[in-house]
Amino acid sequence: MSKSNAVLLAVALVAIAAAAWYRQQVFQQEAPPTPPENLHVAFITGGSGPYWQSTANGAREAGEDHGVTVDVEMPADAESLEEQMALLTKLKPADFDGVAVSPLSAEDQTPLINRIQSETNLITFDSDAPYSQRRGHIGTSNYGAGAKCLELVNEALPEGGKVLVLLANLTKANMIDRQLGFEEKLKIRNAAVNDGDEPPPAIEVIEYLTDEGDSAAAAEGIRRTLAEHSDLACIVGMNSRHGAVILDTLKELDQLDKVKVIAFDATDPTLDGVKDGHIYATIAQDPYKYGYEAVRLLQSLAASASDELPITGGGTIYIDTEVVRQDNVDRFRRRIASRSAE
Repeated sequence: MSKSNAVLLAVALVAIAAAAWYRQQVFQQEAPPTPPENLHVAFITGGSGPYWQSTANGAREAGEDHGVTVDVEMPADAESLEEQMALLTKLKPADFDGVAVSPLSAEDQTPLINRIQSETNLITFDSDAPYSQRRGHIGTSNYGAGAKCLELVNEALPEGGKVLVLLANLTKANMIDRQLGFEEKLKIRNAAVNDGDEPPPAIEVIEYLTDEGDSAAAAEGIRRTLAEHSDLACIVGMNSRHGAVILDTLKELDQLDKVKVIAFDATDPTLDGVKDGHIYATIAQDPYKYGYEAVRLLQSLAASASDELPITGGGTIYIDTEVVRQDNVDRFRRRIASRSAE
């Protein structure tokens, strides 16, 4: 072999080796980080009713599946900002590998959320604090859920009519977004009239009634509204408590089945009402999955070496809602029961 050919061969071998090394570096798949062992997280709900129990059940199940110790803390009173703030304030973030909370007042709690986040990973579930430094959020599009409520009102009231809308409060981001989605969908409906077309039958919202987590106040608001508007056609409840409150109050007033009901969430009394035909439909979230995914996300964050915060308002994992009616309520219940039995 001539000297020049030997040089060319050597150059070619070096080039081949370099190309092989480059391909290995480019295409080699790095193994995912191994989650640390013995993780310990705090899970703080917005109340202690069936909805919140379901989120806690999901969180505990995720803890068992992924080897995470989950401390569940629940305010005794529904929607009690004072109680939830006390739970968050006494929390020692350094003792936990992560914290999940469903904030009852995003604006008021953002400074505290940011302080906890500075010491450990914090995420929100169900309700959000989008302008905080939380690492992520597990929830649904509450704006979209509010719009779905209006679509169901359209179905239930083909001739239009007067509507009362119940809200737990207007401090939680999810309640604000549900009302906004409902209102804007109603505006679009009323504006969507082509030249020469008849306007749709009028849907008139009598009141957006907030009860601040007090079911007795919600019941009293229903009584007062029916006394003032005997032609009330529909009541929309946008909190998980409202289905049972509406049914009990309408039964008390002998108005059951005379007023259409649109509910929110899938508590047993609400699903019973759907099955019996007293509730036209309910919009079901998946609180169990909120809790499960919250713990799973905290485990993932603990395994990550990144300290980067998400873009403000970003980092949401969306879990869709579904409409439960009389014709699918039994299938819905079987599906939920089978998952809980696993």
